[in-house]
Amino acid sequence: MIDPYIYLSNIADDLWDLRQQTGGKESDQAESMYNVLENIYLEPFRHKQVQSNTKKYARLAQKLQSDIAALDASIKQITGIQDKVQQVAQYAQIFDQIIAIAARLA
Repeated sequence: MIDPYIYLSNIADDLWDLRQQTGGKESDQAESMYNVLENIYLEPFRHKQVQSNTKKYARLAQKLQSDIAALDASIKQITGIQDKVQQVAQYAQIFDQIIAIAARLA
């Protein structure tokens, strides 16, 4: 299947080449056809593509931002768990010291 945009772009390129390789009336006609093809068909298509891509990128950026926020929340949760594990380890160390002191006193 032929992509119409590529097909029209190739025609525009050929018209531009024809404009440069000829002179006089033929050159003017080739330039006129090139301008019509560019301004009426190709440029609006490119403009729509840019708008479409901009919207897609905006949606992707928004999703990325929400994923980053979720990841940040997970990191904070993991950090909280790590802090609690550290506290438990400190309490266990203190408890071991209390038991060691109690064993010496007994």
